[in-house]
Amino acid sequence: MVARTLLSRRHSGRNISTRRHHDRHPAALEILESRWLLTNSIATPSITPDWATDATLTPTITVPIGKSLIIPLNDSNTAGLPLTYNVQSSNPNITATLHTDNTFIDFHVTDGASITGDIVVELLNDVAPMTAAYITSDVQSGFYNNTIINRVVPGFVIQAGSPNGTNSYGPFNNLDEFNANTIYSGDGQFAMARTSNHDTASTQFFITVGPQRTSLDMNYTLFGQVVSGLDLVKAINTVPITNGATDGPPASPITITSATVITDTADAVITLAANSTTTANDTTTITVTTSDGQGNTSAPLTFVAQAVTDPATIDDQPVFTTPYTNNATWGTTDSPTLIYTTPVNTPITIPISATDITGAQDAFSGGWLNSSGSNATGSFTTVATTGTTNTMGLTVTPNTGFTGVLTLSLQVTRANDTAESSSNTSFAPDTRTYTIAVGDGALTITNATAVPAAYSLGQIQMATFTDADTAATAANFTATINWGNGLAPSAGTVVAAPGGGFAVLGLNTYINSGTYTAIVNIKDAAGAAVTTNVAATITITASHQNYVNDLYRDILGRTADPSGLATWTNLVNWGVTYGTVATAFTSSREYDGDIVDGFYTKYLNRHAESGGLNDWVNLMQGGYNAEQIRAGILGSPEYFADTGGTNTSFVTALYQSFLNRAPDPNGLNDWVTLLVNGTDTTAQVATGFLNSDENRTDIITGFYETYLHRAPDAGGLAAWKTLLANGITQPQIITFFVTAPEYLAINNIT
Repeated sequence: MVARTLLSRRHSGRNISTRRHHDRHPAALEILESRWLLTNSIATPSITPDWATDATLTPTITVPIGKSLIIPLNDSNTAGLPLTYNVQSSNPNITATLHTDNTFIDFHVTDGASITGDIVVELLNDVAPMTAAYITSDVQSGFYNNTIINRVVPGFVIQAGSPNGTNSYGPFNNLDEFNANTIYSGDGQFAMARTSNHDTASTQFFITVGPQRTSLDMNYTLFGQVVSGLDLVKAINTVPITNGATDGPPASPITITSATVITDTADAVITLAANSTTTANDTTTITVTTSDGQGNTSAPLTFVAQAVTDPATIDDQPVFTTPYTNNATWGTTDSPTLIYTTPVNTPITIPISATDITGAQDAFSGGWLNSSGSNATGSFTTVATTGTTNTMGLTVTPNTGFTGVLTLSLQVTRANDTAESSSNTSFAPDTRTYTIAVGDGALTITNATAVPAAYSLGQIQMATFTDADTAATAANFTATINWGNGLAPSAGTVVAAPGGGFAVLGLNTYINSGTYTAIVNIKDAAGAAVTTNVAATITITASHQNYVNDLYRDILGRTADPSGLATWTNLVNWGVTYGTVATAFTSSREYDGDIVDGFYTKYLNRHAESGGLNDWVNLMQGGYNAEQIRAGILGSPEYFADTGGTNTSFVTALYQSFLNRAPDPNGLNDWVTLLVNGTDTTAQVATGFLNSDENRTDIITGFYETYLHRAPDAGGLAAWKTLLANGITQPQIITFFVTAPEYLAINNIT
């Protein structure tokens, strides 16, 4: 028995479940959408087949021996409680597997007239994790919003996801992702489109209409099942095609207005599989129930599944088993390849694996690319067949002393099988490209988490890695980042990482919150490479932009420029803290320049000339604090002359500037005596005033009034004055103020 708990469905404020139920009979098993409908009516659970008036009749479905069938289920519980599905099979030779913890996508489509509604798909993350994760990223990024259904083939498929709506493919290539239990024996199956070559899937997908095994099995990555809206899929599949063609875009555009990740409380998917030892016409009874966690369980839905012999006309071709290790490049503009390394004069044996769901033995063949055959020899071990898996080893022996890159291509076909040529003839055998870097050290991913790079503000650390070649430097590597938003990959920056190894840095602007699957590919100039998936979590709220606007206003005293606002907001969306951003503002040349020019204006009655401004700012960027700069300006000959040109007039001006009062006779005499005797310079006397309790009170009071819009409380004033006396800098105090809950509350920042 398998069980799965489903949470409540939410989608853009619309109740999908209620909307969909306007077009269906609640509490009924539906034939229209080829799916099984349960009713979890808390008061009176019941299941009623609606294809016959005799409720004792039981539907029978067929499953090919040695293969599988994917079936969608639905429970129309209207209470919105989390539901648990339970599925059982009475015959161990025909199993029923419930897919769990998967992603649901809602595609809202319309032609602006008669075709309008939602197509809901459960992605099979548990079967094709890389593809499901990447398409989820594309959905979250908004890539599919306002794209069109770009291809209809009546009785076959509808297709969408072209970047420009012209049936072109995206700017990157992904490895095919096949599974022995995902074949096109069902209806409304969700799969990746590609070119005529394997491993070229990008953003386009298609949805089947009826079983399509002859042309699609093990040719296209199947990674989802329509659980709602199959009637809409079939309606789209029958619309007129442009210019009356039999394959092309609809004559009247049909738009995907939105594609959204949703949480689904109503739907589920099971896979029925008949093992290879099952005899023809063997049957099982499948029993499905749901429970709501409140002690309520639906009446059981039961149906019969029957094993049948696969038609002779269907001959599923063998495919390479995709290696989900980090030695496979994926999501790049290059053709996907598998990367291996070996020392000089050292043979390497590469494990090769293929899936053949017929259970037949396969044959592997291939050849060298780019003249690699003149630098190495290769040999195969004997093919071993276990169930649906064929394995062998490929041994590559580099020539003595050779260093560099070897490249070869392999293909897999069925050994001694004439039937294969009678089906699938339009599809080339599955191929794989292998690269062996001879004399280069392997690259190893040490961290694959997207985090703000504290050592490089404005960049996100996407991954860290090490190189077995200890002499390598960052200049030896290049990196590309596929951000998981359906757009072309961009270059990453490789730098030496703090603590050793290397890091890949980059930054991307997403338009929607979500966790995206980015793909980082790293290449060594000597041939080694490594790829890793990176989860990038983005949180976008209005508060982030508002906060950045507030910092521009309160710290830099101006309105944010569009570029700066976008950059800093994007960094906060990525997880850069408010404190980090505030510190960047108070550490900027612009902030320091404002401080210096403010001192010039206040004490010299003019703006700073460019040379003097640059000199003072350079000192601040080098570690001088604002009070040291102020002391320098107050101690300058210009200020001395402006205040009267005598020691007495100079000291009197300092009293008035800092203490807002005339000097007392004793104080005036003491300071003037220090100047007359040469004990202190004018700058040192100015520093004395700056270090006074009165000046610190003035500074802290100014911060309270500027950032919190109030006078300081006695305790806060005393504490900050003490910290200021003990060496805390004014920028550090400002950062504290603009990240304090009180400041955030005043400005409605969350």
